Amino acid sequence: MVPFGAGNRKTEGIVLELQEEEASRQLKAIAHVFDDEVVLQPQQKALALWMCRRYFCTFFQAANALFPPGVWNRKAETYLPGELSDEGLPPKKLRIMTALRQAGKPLTAGELKKLLQPEDIKKELSQLVKSGHVTVQQQFQQNVREKKITMLRLTLPLEQALGQIGKGVMKERREKVLRVIHQAGQLPEKEVCYLTGMGTALIRRLVTLGILTAESVQVSRMPKLLKTETPEPISLNEQQQAAFLRLQQLQESGKPQAALLYGVTGSGKTQVYIRLIQHTLEQGKNAILLVPEIALTPQML
Repeated sequence: MVPFGAGNRKTEGIVLELQEEEASRQLKAIAHVFDDEVVLQPQQKALALWMCRRYFCTFFQAANALFPPGVWNRKAETYLPGELSDEGLPPKKLRIMTALRQAGKPLTAGELKKLLQPEDIKKELSQLVKSGHVTVQQQFQQNVREKKITMLRLTLPLEQALGQIGKGVMKERREKVLRVIHQAGQLPEKEVCYLTGMGTALIRRLVTLGILTAESVQVSRMPKLLKTETPEPISLNEQQQAAFLRLQQLQESGKPQAALLYGVTGSGKTQVYIRLIQHTLEQGKNAILLVPEIALTPQML
């Protein structure tokens, strides 16, 4: 975090290299260091520089595409009264000081503005900070938050719960939901909606009636990969082998090439991809496999 521009606005920056301090130049001090570890490896930095030249973008835009999630932080500034006396302050600034002292805890600018509505306090608050009447505390939070899902389970035995769901069309829909959850013991809300075709409004109503319990549960963002034995060597059938050989010819032509491998779901396209990747690695080259949606990543791994 560095003070940027004439107003010393706090903004996040990336340290790219270190140099000896020059006595002839007056430099500002870094306000806060988030992490001492290197985020961009030398090869990533080189890639970002190449992207600048190739795509006419700034280094920051290129580097930002290479950062892992959660690198950037959200900044929250809170204000508290300083040790200086309030004597001699004009009425508007005095109201700000009074509100801070009465709160008994640090307040954000938004919270302070709510207390003093409808006044605009931005200018006066800034002046109070500069004069030392108000002190500022900075807190930083990573942008990646914990992932949580809503788990549903029955609060009553199934037969007792079925006796409390009413009559008519709603009874049939609610019974479908209850039986699906009862069979599994507990299920995520999204999965219940998917399996039954029902909306969240119906499920929330069952929660309100006390028939279901909804609990927010934190889940890991890392997929659980099944440990498997060493796979058998890939054996391609006649059609797969023909596709592989044609793609291999394109790859070895020495020219930029592209191809569309067409096949219905389950026809064995992935085996062709894997065999092509194996062949590419055997040639001392690299390969990148792009997956069409994030949900397929664990399956591909």
